[in-house]
Amino acid sequence: MVVKTKILAVPPDGSGGDAAYREAARLLQKGELVAFPSETVYGLGGDACRLEAVEAIFRVKGRPSDNPLIVHVASADQALEFGVALDSRFTKLADTFWPGPLTLVLPLKASCQAITGKGLGTIALRVPGHPVALRLIRESGLALAAPSANLSGKPSPTTAQHVAQDLTDRVALILDGGPCRVGIESTVLDLSTSRSQILRPGSIDASSLAKMLGEPVELAKSEAVKLKSPGTRYQHYQPNAAVWILPEEMGPVLWSSFQKCIEQSGLRWGYAGMRHLSNPDVPRVTLQNTEESYAEGFYRALRWLDDRQVQVILIDSPPASSAALWDRLSRAAQAKASDIQTLKDLIAQKK
Repeated sequence: MVVKTKILAVPPDGSGGDAAYREAARLLQKGELVAFPSETVYGLGGDACRLEAVEAIFRVKGRPSDNPLIVHVASADQALEFGVALDSRFTKLADTFWPGPLTLVLPLKASCQAITGKGLGTIALRVPGHPVALRLIRESGLALAAPSANLSGKPSPTTAQHVAQDLTDRVALILDGGPCRVGIESTVLDLSTSRSQILRPGSIDASSLAKMLGEPVELAKSEAVKLKSPGTRYQHYQPNAAVWILPEEMGPVLWSSFQKCIEQSGLRWGYAGMRHLSNPDVPRVTLQNTEESYAEGFYRALRWLDDRQVQVILIDSPPASSAALWDRLSRAAQAKASDIQTLKDLIAQKK
């Protein structure tokens, strides 16, 4: 069904914009979808306990039906209306990291009719650390299922304009609260068993979680365990262009030679990173090699270069220590840059 999308700007600090919040809350209470900013990425929100709203999220995004959703709530108390805290880990983590970019997976309460977990017996919950998101949840009086507000498989949106590119005439309202601060999706931590495991890495890393809990926190290796979290299977974060990672060990001489080969091949290409470009006309986005800066600009860079209709995006490696950034980049990219013929073959496959 085609809907007329409205975009309403609200201050990023959650103040003012009363009419916009009233409109957004009214739409959500009717079972319609509203896109809104969080500190991580923009989310596509719907009533988590309303079947038609949850089904609409999957339909609008083209999301696989067995890919669970994260439920956004306004407080730890509201989270416990949906999930069961097995022990003190939940309280410790919620007190420290909420509101913020941490999603906790809990056993689903038997009395809860939430329909976002796709029959897994668990539910993923988060209190977002963005004033606009928190005010929207509170004013709607709902828990909001909210995956990223993009078409499934595409780079996640970090501005309202990114949402509009993908979802215009598919969603009733986009609340424009400015660009997202963190820029990549939340860390997902499984607390549904006695063993704390990260299902999806994010800006809150394993060492920070382990320090707070006073016990080891591991990256989950079992594919069956990872199914409790979104973003752990299927293709994700991929622009139309082929994305190739430039190895850190590619020095200036090899980089210069590689650029010449690309130019001679006739491929239209763009670049994201900090290296010198011999051709000033090549579209580029500066990505600094710090975890915070790279994360904030990563999805924006992919979308901006895609808009320039390049065939291939060459991107510098993120900081080696960032499991979250390597996770996102490895899902967006096809390979490490090696030779031009392989690039040509890849372009041919994507046509």
